Amino acid sequence: MLEEANNIRMYSWAALFVSLSAIYAYRLCNQNKVSWYVYFVIFSLLAAYSHYFATFTIVLINIILLINQIKNREVTKIKRYLISGVIETLLFIPGIIIFFYQVTNVTQGYWIEMHYPWILINTVFFYFNLAKGSRILNIMIVLVGILIGICSIKVLYKNRKDKNAKLAMIAILIYTIIIVVSLMVSIVKPIFVPRYSFPMVALVIFALSYVLANIENQKIYSVMMLCLIFISIANIGKFFIKIYARENQEVFQIVEENLKDTDILLYNNTDFASIYANRFSTHKNIVYHLGANWNLKKVLEVDGVELIENLEEVNKNKRIWLIEDEERLLTKEMGVEEENIILQEEYFCSYINFKIYITLIDKHSL
Repeated sequence: MLEEANNIRMYSWAALFVSLSAIYAYRLCNQNKVSWYVYFVIFSLLAAYSHYFATFTIVLINIILLINQIKNREVTKIKRYLISGVIETLLFIPGIIIFFYQVTNVTQGYWIEMHYPWILINTVFFYFNLAKGSRILNIMIVLVGILIGICSIKVLYKNRKDKNAKLAMIAILIYTIIIVVSLMVSIVKPIFVPRYSFPMVALVIFALSYVLANIENQKIYSVMMLCLIFISIANIGKFFIKIYARENQEVFQIVEENLKDTDILLYNNTDFASIYANRFSTHKNIVYHLGANWNLKKVLEVDGVELIENLEEVNKNKRIWLIEDEERLLTKEMGVEEENIILQEEYFCSYINFKIYITLIDKHSL
């Protein structure tokens, strides 16, 4: 989760707006202030436009709020909610149109792959940040996660008649419904990766806060706090190591030491292109994306990267750096022969969790 929060994406904004929407929904369950409806509508719309999984969360929060208002049988509350609901729906019509456009688009070339049972394990322990290759640490984190889960269930069950305990359980219910439905839909069309649960982190935090505030046994409370501190330190440590690992710089050094002014850099992976283009902005950076079905050009142009689907123009260049993932698509498509390879290296970049294959070829000799 720490890694997603550090990315320049909408996850953090989505999490913030969902949090604020949930707070004002909670307040509206108790009081009927017009200003709170205004804030609820604003934050709900901001959340919905931030990320689609935030949209799904907001829909369920609205449904729960509506059920609560109807249950209270207060006409004024119901009227105000219905007005706010209509406003939310009307203002989100552009978002609905964009959503259906994107759904139609990605059905032609979707990038998400579902690998069971790892998708389930990584989803359950997403907030604990399991790391590849850290078996002992992962086992400790899983045990800590199970301990926190057991304590939370016991506290919520014991206080099940308490109003705030019910709200904490509703928060977990909303979270669970969205995850389960997403995984079910993904059987037909993959739409879910564990990081998509990040916009819902507020629901987990609210429930956990209630649990911590209602643990009567001081020893259990101390153990829970130590577990949370351990997980926090472990996550920060792993993230620091991942960002500042030596191999992250090695993937650039081989290029820097051998790069000439007329060289071009050719990629088959957009992530690699964005990273290298920022480092070698004075050279021509090109992504070969055969049969791309979604519009990447505008996104890549921001990083100074050109998107091509034909290698004909590239073949006119003298020296080309092939920077590829494990599929080695460029090497296959260009029919690179061994005698034309000037250098060839492979590195593991921990920052993006990918192995990078770097090949320098002289196209004039092909």
